[in-house]
Amino acid sequence: MSTVKFNNLIKTYDGKNKVIDNFNLDINDGEFVVLLGESGCGKSTLLRMIAGLEDISSGEILIDDKVINNLEPKNRDIAMIFQNYALYPHMTVYKNIGINLILKKVDKKIIDQKVKEVAKLLKIDDLLDRKPRQLSGGQMQRVALARAMVRQPKIFLMDEPLSNLDTKLRVSTRYEIMKLYKKLNTTTIYVTHDQVEAMTMATKIVLIKDGKIIQKGSPDEMYNTPNHTYVAKFIGSPQINIFNYEEFEYIVDSNVISDIVNNISSNTFENINNNTLNISNSSLLYGIRAQDIKLKEGSLFSIDLIENLGNEKYIYLSSTNEITGDKIKLVLSSSDCSNIDENKNYDIDINFDNIHLFDKKTGYRV
Repeated sequence: MSTVKFNNLIKTYDGKNKVIDNFNLDINDGEFVVLLGESGCGKSTLLRMIAGLEDISSGEILIDDKVINNLEPKNRDIAMIFQNYALYPHMTVYKNIGINLILKKVDKKIIDQKVKEVAKLLKIDDLLDRKPRQLSGGQMQRVALARAMVRQPKIFLMDEPLSNLDTKLRVSTRYEIMKLYKKLNTTTIYVTHDQVEAMTMATKIVLIKDGKIIQKGSPDEMYNTPNHTYVAKFIGSPQINIFNYEEFEYIVDSNVISDIVNNISSNTFENINNNTLNISNSSLLYGIRAQDIKLKEGSLFSIDLIENLGNEKYIYLSSTNEITGDKIKLVLSSSDCSNIDENKNYDIDINFDNIHLFDKKTGYRV
């Protein structure tokens, strides 16, 4: 188990455009940190720099307070699990799992013991004589996990390891990874673009955009107190509803908006960049999660679609602002739609205790 530290890390391929831009992060011993973000945000590049597969343009990466910038990958004591499994097609499962020990010329009895022990833990002990082409996607992923585990590294690096699996296998393999993590308690850095994976697996989420950290924190912190509209939209399903003042004024009582603004101390706030801004109705964006909206009798909104997810339904509503002509859309979630008539119109109730307020100009949380 180990700590990882990024100090003012920069990565550029042309000397100008920064793929990673002044990145600073401390990862504690035994944490399961998920680097989350859209494709191209730099998260996989970060992982490859830790592994020594990408050069560092500027800054430092430290493992256990030791700078590893120029350390050979084989000497970093990390194990990386790739998206495509990276198994040797000509080798048996047994050899794929034990390859690193074989190359280090570890005693054959120790190799045999470790390979069989890990294979049994991952329930692939009956596959040891097979070749990768004889395995399913889920089995290959478990072989890749076993190969990483058998080395007993300081740090596990996982680069979108579930993205090639179908939905059912993703869920079961996610469960296996978390069981292993809780058993081994090894520092793990996991890259994904899937916020469900991040929310269900991480002890800490680091949301990245354009090579920079937008927010970091526990899954609950990221969901309940997003510090920017980008975070609020990225975390949570369905996506949060965000309204400007004109839209919000149309769907709620104007007195409610005044109360919300008046409840902000001194009508000013400091955003995360410490810029003090004046608060007014029109300077805010209003964020409401789907579960904080309920239908009630009325005529303002029509139902566009009900999406059935089994134990939960997403209800998509729309209305046209008669003054501006703009169409207003929102989504709410409900566990019961038995009394809802898709051909009727409705009004909505909002739980204002859970409202999220953002500065319209910067996007930062109030």
